Amino acid sequence: MLPVIEIPSVVKNHEKMFGFSGQIRKHFKEYLTGLIVSENFTVSGINSMFPDANDQSAMNRFLTEYSWDEEKVNNTRLEFLQSHNETKYKKHGVVAIDDTIIHKTGKSIEGVGWIFDHCENRSVLGQSVVTSHYIDNTVNYPIDYKFYFSKKSDYAKQEEFKSKIQLAIELINNAIKNGFEGGFVMDSWFICNEVVKEVDKHERFIIGRIKSDRLVHTRIGLISISEFAETLPKESWKEIEINNTKYKIFTKVMKFQSLEKKVRVVISHMQGVKDPVFFITNQLGWDVKKIIGTYSMRFKIDNFYKDAKQNFGLEACQLRSLKGIKRHWYMVFLAYSLVKLSSCKSNLSKKLNAVSIGEGCRQTSKEILSSLINWVYKNFHDGVGLSEVIKVLTR
Repeated sequence: MLPVIEIPSVVKNHEKMFGFSGQIRKHFKEYLTGLIVSENFTVSGINSMFPDANDQSAMNRFLTEYSWDEEKVNNTRLEFLQSHNETKYKKHGVVAIDDTIIHKTGKSIEGVGWIFDHCENRSVLGQSVVTSHYIDNTVNYPIDYKFYFSKKSDYAKQEEFKSKIQLAIELINNAIKNGFEGGFVMDSWFICNEVVKEVDKHERFIIGRIKSDRLVHTRIGLISISEFAETLPKESWKEIEINNTKYKIFTKVMKFQSLEKKVRVVISHMQGVKDPVFFITNQLGWDVKKIIGTYSMRFKIDNFYKDAKQNFGLEACQLRSLKGIKRHWYMVFLAYSLVKLSSCKSNLSKKLNAVSIGEGCRQTSKEILSSLINWVYKNFHDGVGLSEVIKVLTR
């Protein structure tokens, strides 16, 4: 990675709003820049990019010891995004509640433990995180997150244990408190009576997938929703097309054993796929296309995790301290959001109706290269010898 002579505009134009000063501000700018353009996302890797950098231990202390409020930084980021038409919450937008595993290799890292990964069907070493994520037709970005610790872990014993459901409810309330006016989408893990009641309390919609073994009240008694689907005659199914894909659909307002109120059920059978998919929503009057179309927005969260891991080093943090890891996450959120907003505002992105995070990072790298070339030219113009220029760039 080329040395960074000047902080890029995507960082420099926004540094003041976060209230840092002195050395903390310097480390803040450098770490944020490193997350956007570095090929090595470790503290030492980012620190080495800057010719005038302090010892890497100073940047490490910025993340693990210095006094600053990472949650305040995150709230400032969200307020900033709401001040721009491109990224502010839209009425048609949704918040996705999700959980993910951040894979780690060292057992000595705080908060790391063995977690069952349903995607890999095995236990992996990592950290479990519950997240909230804003999504609309144009943009998506993270809102907040909560670390989840198993009930038997030392971290759960040190603080009050909270289940993933409790953490999800906290994130729902935080999103509403911070000005989000839409509804929520989530997978089957979070579709439970507590979450549905909380969303109902705020008069918001909720859409989620449910597992095939959920018990539902029918004329023949209490049976699983998959068993109910098998009892349906052919004439009960309706054929529809969504985004050039054909589905056979059944929908009905029903009562589940695990939920207090009735919900609308959608059983969706995609053409060419053996097993159906089951959705529920508290919006009893919504049509099928609206339910499935709104839920499908949730999948954009996968793009964030891909970008955050590849372009911003979300999983690359090697800090052992949980405080440092938490701050790293919020700094990744900020780096992603600043590049996202910059990409949204670019004329090329508007013309192509596309917002590429990778291209945004590449543009920042080009700006850094341009600054370096200008710096070298100025030094040669001012009579500075080649050896002196090389000395600065390689120290």
